[in-house]
Amino acid sequence: MGGGSGGHITPIVAVIKRLRSPEVIERLGGEPEIRVWCDRKFSTQAHQLMPDVRVDIIAAGKFRRYANLNFWYRTFSPWHIWHTHIPNFIDAFKFLGGVIQSLIKMLIWRPDVVFCKGGYVSLPVGLVAHLYHIPLVIHDSDTVPGLTNRILARYADAIGTGAPTKNYPNYPKSKTKYVGIPVASEAKTLTVTEKAKMRKALGLSEKCPVVLAMGGGLGAVAINDAMTSNAQRLLNDGSEIILLIGKGREVNLRRQKRLHVYQFTDKALQMEQVADVVVTRAGATTMAELAAVGAATIIVPSPYLAGDHQTKNAKVYEKAQAAVMLNEFKMKEQPEILGDAIIDLMHNRKRHDALAANLHTFARPHALDDMVELILSVLY
Repeated sequence: MGGGSGGHITPIVAVIKRLRSPEVIERLGGEPEIRVWCDRKFSTQAHQLMPDVRVDIIAAGKFRRYANLNFWYRTFSPWHIWHTHIPNFIDAFKFLGGVIQSLIKMLIWRPDVVFCKGGYVSLPVGLVAHLYHIPLVIHDSDTVPGLTNRILARYADAIGTGAPTKNYPNYPKSKTKYVGIPVASEAKTLTVTEKAKMRKALGLSEKCPVVLAMGGGLGAVAINDAMTSNAQRLLNDGSEIILLIGKGREVNLRRQKRLHVYQFTDKALQMEQVADVVVTRAGATTMAELAAVGAATIIVPSPYLAGDHQTKNAKVYEKAQAAVMLNEFKMKEQPEILGDAIIDLMHNRKRHDALAANLHTFARPHALDDMVELILSVLY
């Protein structure tokens, strides 16, 4: 169970592949029947990422809360009444719909274990799994526990965390284990030869340094706008640009050589592996992939998410000199600071390599195996 963003779906893809591996099939005595449930908004991407898995849609209600906004504005402003409070009221009924759907679906098809990756989409399913006494395993990627996982933690049979367990003081210690964030086994640093082959497969030039900018499966307007402002400057500097703008997004950029714009792609990991510089949000799953491949990274955390957890995530990497962190508000006022940061890393190879090496130390190569073991442990 997962959805809402690629950060909740990507680890599920990796877990499913490992559950279908010969060694796991042998342990289970046969290939497991696996179904993925997600929200309608991310269902298209889920189908693209898992074409051979049954994907069902579950109604889900999001409780919108925004950081870095003063109380009066976020409570009484017409914009927030229309875009926050009314949608929250509507989504309360979607949540109830998700509970009813889950009750019916799990009554007909009773899984042996439910794995919830987190996010608001998991809440109705996790609660119904507990109601039906179906073993529940959850995973929390962020250093700040999310609301859904805080609720489900009391009912879970096992909990995997993306950060050391001290970051989750309210989770039951007896069933909580620090596993890291499961990413695909293909997420690794490439050799020079492997990188050259991958660049060719992706249709990229052989020698130009590559800038990859992405804001997650749904995109990030702030990153898209800043990259649009800096695109010509970066192209003139000799870079090749890949811009993943997000489903339904548009940018005002004319088509030209060495500029590649996609709304969504299932080749994001391969692009991360060949990129010389990556510009991204501070999503925990994305950062785990970038740590695994060892990419020089510029983080622009979203300042509006609940608990401002992306900024807290990003500061961990900044403090370890494992990434450059830019403030979104400053970048909106002065988009050239993003271009300055990219060009600096392109021309300062010593700093570039140090950032990549320091980020690589955050990689947990056994996270996928440990997460799958945690799921299997509740079956015996």
